[in-house]
Amino acid sequence: ELAERLRWFERLRAANPSHDESQLAYAEAALQAKLWGEARGALEKVNRADPPKKMLLLLAQLLRQGGKEQEARQME
Repeated sequence: ELAERLRWFERLRAANPSHDESQLAYAEAALQAKLWGEARGALEKVNRADPPKKMLLLLAQLLRQGGKEQEARQME
């Protein structure tokens, strides 16, 4: 169930708030649950100096949800 999965990742993120992978996992779960603001908040906490490919792909998904297809393509 999506809600249970999201809660699990929320606990993981709370235990490791500065860990990029924890934020990415939570963002992915939030996207699947269609919680766009939660996903964006988690993605904003990821180190952007050298963003992992996964972050860019998740950001592209989020941009598509907002109707920003061209910007999403630039992320991939």
